Amino acid sequence: EAAARAADAGARLLVAPELFLTGYAIGDAVPELAEPADGPGSAAIAEIAVRHGLAVLYGYPERDGERIFNASQLIGPDGVRLANYRKTHLFGCFEQEWFTP
Repeated sequence: EAAARAADAGARLLVAPELFLTGYAIGDAVPELAEPADGPGSAAIAEIAVRHGLAVLYGYPERDGERIFNASQLIGPDGVRLANYRKTHLFGCFEQEWFTP
C-alpha cells in the first residue's frame, strides 16, 4: 500500500493522481461513479490518512447536484477534509463532455 510505504519513509503528504478514486478512462460511467465531497471515497481516504498519520491529496469525480466536477481533495492526517479544488481548465473531449469547468 502506497500510504504505508510513504509513512514508513517519513512522508507527511501522499499525492495521488487525477481521478484516483475511479481511474481516468471511465467513459460514460462518470455519472454513476461521481460522489459528493463527503461521500464514501472521502471517508475511505480519511481512514487511510488517520491510519498512517499523513495528509492525502487525491482526485475524484465530484457530484454536486446535477453537476460533476473533476476535483481534488485534501484530507489531513486527522481525517478532516481541508480543501477541495474543482478543475477549471478541462482538457480534451472526455473532460469537456463529462465535467463542469
